[in-house]
Amino acid sequence: MPVSWGCYQRVSSQGIAQTFEINDSHHGRKLLIATQKSTFKEALVAEITQELKGHPVYIKVIDITTLPATREADWNTIVVINIRWLLTMLPSWDA
Repeated sequence: MPVSWGCYQRVSSQGIAQTFEINDSHHGRKLLIATQKSTFKEALVAEITQELKGHPVYIKVIDITTLPATREADWNTIVVINIRWLLTMLPSWDA
């Protein structure tokens, strides 16, 4: 029976994302975005924050490395934008 093995390979290193906040923290809805620094991720965060900044929602953007210190109960929604991975299929062989 042929067996295929998958191997995840890191394709690029990421920088530390800048922490910033949008809107008043006293809004009832709270959105946390945990991300890494990259051109694509910064553009994605900019799109999300631009779309939501006119709404009554507090938005905080943090670097993903600080996520373990975050209390999940403090947020209505947590968005994690993590590193991209490339799936490489290795040759199959009979087991």
